[in-house]
Amino acid sequence: MEVTGSFCFWMVVFLSFWESALGQIVYSVSEEVNKGTVIGNLAKDLKISAQELESRMFQIMPGSNAKYFDVNVKTGSLFVKERIDREDLCGAAQKCALNLETLAQNPHRLYRLEINIVDVNDNAPVFPESIYNVNVTESANDGERFPLPIAKDSDVGKKLVAGLLWVVELS
Repeated sequence: MEVTGSFCFWMVVFLSFWESALGQIVYSVSEEVNKGTVIGNLAKDLKISAQELESRMFQIMPGSNAKYFDVNVKTGSLFVKERIDREDLCGAAQKCALNLETLAQNPHRLYRLEINIVDVNDNAPVFPESIYNVNVTESANDGERFPLPIAKDSDVGKKLVAGLLWVVELS
């Protein structure tokens, strides 16, 4: 096999990224937070100064969920750039995490970030129909239960059904 200059170049680039990739930094943020919400301070967590972030042209790599996050290289703050809807991103999965790759130059160093998206109870339960008729006889006992169809809730985990309204019409 003939080794070309191009092959050597890409091998050096690959190995420099491989060697410089540090352990993954993990943050958590609730879904639906306001744009501009600070998630963490990358400069502090990477143990480099904010000035170094700026001078080394620190950036989030395109295509690695970059549309949701950005870095203020003057302060080191990692912040939310775009609305995050956990249910749209991860559906009913118990864990929802977005991975980011960031790059600092001179020398090149790749940093990997994981951002866990925390579910908030932002979706109301939905019943198949909006109105149900339940016939309750006069002989019904106190505390007797009348089942309803199962509601679907796209939020994950145990959430309370708050504000369920029963309207009893006598006929």
